[in-house]
Amino acid sequence: MLKFAMIVLAAAGMAVDGDRTALPFPEMPDAENDAHAFEPRPQAESNSEEQHCERTIEQVRAERNLPLLRREPASPDKPYLLSAVDKTIDGCPVLVMHSDKSDVRPVPETANEPIGLIPAR
Repeated sequence: MLKFAMIVLAAAGMAVDGDRTALPFPEMPDAENDAHAFEPRPQAESNSEEQHCERTIEQVRAERNLPLLRREPASPDKPYLLSAVDKTIDGCPVLVMHSDKSDVRPVPETANEPIGLIPAR
């Protein structure tokens, strides 16, 4: 029975290696060993960096004819839908709005809590 299973797997294009079965695509990354750990970006280290990024974002928004940002948090009644992209402008990380890709906003500051994922409630 084992020889029959090996023949069927070999005919299907799969190689049997002891107890493990290898897929016929060796160029595909191994999710268990090649996955990179999530490493969030560190907060701006100095006040001058924060000011530089604020000025940069204000300049970009002005060049794109976008309104000044209001400093109020999002609410459940009016959420902000963001695009899942990694974008920096002049070394400053920014968030990109989903409805208007030219609308960039600063990454909000976090409290002095450990950085990590917060599950939805």
